[in-house]
Amino acid sequence: MAAGNSWHNAAYACSDKVIRRDVGGETVLVPVAASGAADLEYLYRMNAVGAAVWDLLDGRRTISEIAGQIRAAFDMSRQDPGQIRAAFDTSDVSPQGSGQNPADKVEEDVRAFLADLEEAKLVSRRR
Repeated sequence: MAAGNSWHNAAYACSDKVIRRDVGGETVLVPVAASGAADLEYLYRMNAVGAAVWDLLDGRRTISEIAGQIRAAFDMSRQDPGQIRAAFDTSDVSPQGSGQNPADKVEEDVRAFLADLEEAKLVSRRR
């Protein structure tokens, strides 16, 4: 992953217009509408890996730093890194046998997950 990529050194922060709740073993993100009320039309569920990424979004950590902490927290050599990309899907993700070392794919999946969050306006890019 080349350092020249604009996302490589990007840091992300959670939107202040999102409420996080842990309910029944799931993490749920609830956007706040312009009126200040919860926008219940759009609820986002995250699995444990997605919630761990969310917890690291402080506006200072880069994608590489977040991926490193996720690799350390979750033994990604034994888990399918698709768990990050599928963080809005709380169903179990089984290994897909892609032939790629799961630990090598973590940064790519964190980047893709953050792109999804950014598109949903749940996070913002800081640099």
